[in-house]
Amino acid sequence: MPRDAVPEEQSKRPDKPDDKETATREPTETPRLEPTPPTDTGSGEATDKPEPVYETVIDHYETVEVQRTRQVIDHYETYYTYSDNGDGTFSEEAHERPVYTTEYYTETVEQPVYKQVLKED
Repeated sequence: MPRDAVPEEQSKRPDKPDDKETATREPTETPRLEPTPPTDTGSGEATDKPEPVYETVIDHYETVEVQRTRQVIDHYETYYTYSDNGDGTFSEEAHERPVYTTEYYTETVEQPVYKQVLKED
């Protein structure tokens, strides 16, 4: 195995939800761009004109609703560990760990709508 390779078991991170907010979006369209005008004259001849250069700029913003999720603590569960006292007996220790649930909500955001304009020199 190469030195920098990580065994598959070590490369996986344990699933630990956190209180951080995560965004999930439904598939969105690519930015709306106006088609670039053709530079071919259709006659098969090369033109002497340089090809026009366009740049993408924000035209306006649209208000859209985005589905989002976040992990929140639902409750705590108790689990136990045992330690050897060395005299044939064991001590029991109670611990608590959080149990998370996924909360879904809708958020209204402003998304840019783009257009292509002829670039000025």
